[in-house]
Amino acid sequence: MCGIFGIKKFRTLDNCVSKMKIMDSKLYHRGPDGCGTYINDGNDVFLGHRRLSIIDLSNDAAQPLLYLNKRYVITFNGEIYNYIELKKELINKGYSFHSRSDTEIIPAAYDCWGESCVNRFNGMWSFCLWDNKYKSLFCSRDRFGIKPFYYILNEHYFAFASEIKALTAAFPGDIRRDDNMIAEYLQSRQFDHDENTFFQPIKQLKAGNNLIFSNGKKYQKEYYSIGINKSTNFRVNVSELREMLIDSIKLRFRSDVEVGSCLSGGIDSSSIVSISSRVLDKKINAISAIYNIRGYDEEKYVDEFEKDRNINISKIYPDSDNYFDNINKMVYAQDEPILAYGVYSQWFVMKKAKENGVKVLLDGQGADEIFSGYFSYFPYFISDVINNVQHYDADVLKEIGEIYRLTGRSQFKSYFRSAMYNSYVKAKNDARRRMNKPINNRNNYTLDSWMRKSLSFNGLPALLHYEDRNSMNFSVEARVPFLDHRVVEKALSIPFNQKIHHGHTKYILRESMKGILPDNIYTRKNKLGYATPFDYWTRKYYMDTYTDIVSNTQIKNLIGAKVLDDTINEFRKNGDYNIWQMWQFLVISLWYKINFFE
Repeated sequence: MCGIFGIKKFRTLDNCVSKMKIMDSKLYHRGPDGCGTYINDGNDVFLGHRRLSIIDLSNDAAQPLLYLNKRYVITFNGEIYNYIELKKELINKGYSFHSRSDTEIIPAAYDCWGESCVNRFNGMWSFCLWDNKYKSLFCSRDRFGIKPFYYILNEHYFAFASEIKALTAAFPGDIRRDDNMIAEYLQSRQFDHDENTFFQPIKQLKAGNNLIFSNGKKYQKEYYSIGINKSTNFRVNVSELREMLIDSIKLRFRSDVEVGSCLSGGIDSSSIVSISSRVLDKKINAISAIYNIRGYDEEKYVDEFEKDRNINISKIYPDSDNYFDNINKMVYAQDEPILAYGVYSQWFVMKKAKENGVKVLLDGQGADEIFSGYFSYFPYFISDVINNVQHYDADVLKEIGEIYRLTGRSQFKSYFRSAMYNSYVKAKNDARRRMNKPINNRNNYTLDSWMRKSLSFNGLPALLHYEDRNSMNFSVEARVPFLDHRVVEKALSIPFNQKIHHGHTKYILRESMKGILPDNIYTRKNKLGYATPFDYWTRKYYMDTYTDIVSNTQIKNLIGAKVLDDTINEFRKNGDYNIWQMWQFLVISLWYKINFFE
């Protein structure tokens, strides 16, 4: 809901007030409704806040917020959705409150339960809390990293902010690019998978972690790991999942401003819109990005909701005009290179929300990772089927055959080859385990373990990064009901054969939404997500512009002139072959120009 920033001096650091003003200006878009700063009596703690007013729009909820006779001072970005329940519990313990905000809950909870208070929160957050009594800083980031927290730490100071640009602008002499991260992005397509960023020495606080400065010491502690209780009863799983999703969405309607939703036409956003309208009876503004281009058009699925009295559908039709200018703006907003070109469609959804005056948008982020929504999960599913054939008997061929029909011969061969190799590694590891020999875990993933990795390493963290920067660039708060920790834990407790079934990805989600979703979406098998015609537009209108951008940057030296030329030539002939690489080269080139002033 906001932008946070601050500085804690350890030794001499000049111009802290001016640095705070710089950070404030760079985060204006995150909170245009108000701003505030706090400086302690010792003149060594500086906390700042840009406010996007969502809950309690009065000045009582302005930040930095002081609590308990000014003992605690907090700057907070996010939402604690169960704040009403927590407030009742804390009032019963003798705590009082002076606002209707969820922010005030945090210092009270910290005073009551200490660092473990975050385990009681249902929400998304990054915050820094200063304790004037014990001269300590308590920083925290939510379980899945929905809200960002970046920092610089050295012997002279600790500085933090919601976005990297605030730190690079305030401390330019201390910042340099990280060529190892650039190389990893280009070679391995890895991003946002650890605490490192593309800027040294800027780090990000990892999801599910607290960072504490106390008694002259700094320590970091993981407070959350996903708890799992395996549940095999299909009917019970369907019922419990439905109720959890409904409650998650109900909580995320807690707001003093209008709540809308993204609507792509896929099962994830459609589930959110359907529950909101048909179960919770909420009026909702649903926003869609539409392309009238074959292979990218989801309008017929979006139109399934046209007759719903509670749903007002707003469509935006991005076109090829100013295409590269828009990408350039998006790359600036993101601070770091982007892996997925679907982010471009999301950019326009957030833009439309801003135009419509919608401050809060629900989105389906996280559903693919917890319900096996990506086709790339098929190799691990096939491997699980092979390794658990006793659960299928004669149906095993039907399971694999449905995937073949869905993906086509060429793609299926690749998936099946990967599955067989994964099964081979597992069998080899099982033999080594019986012989008490070291295990080689490389590429030995079950569907469940691969999903866990997607949540914390090679998928979701980057998507949440994009979600936050795209939405907050337009002063819109994005809420993600599928990442309620109760829903995540329930989803991961469900067996693999209830997640993919007869060619249907996210099978358990579909069944939990049966009778709530429109039939055409409930039965839909193909997946587009935020479809964006990057390849179509680039090849048809912008090849010369593209070539000029990527050929006139020092990044070309890292890519290699021959690799770049071969990639562009191959794309001209067969765009689908190397579309991801083309996107990466474009984005890294624009990012370099923006940040290193070529």
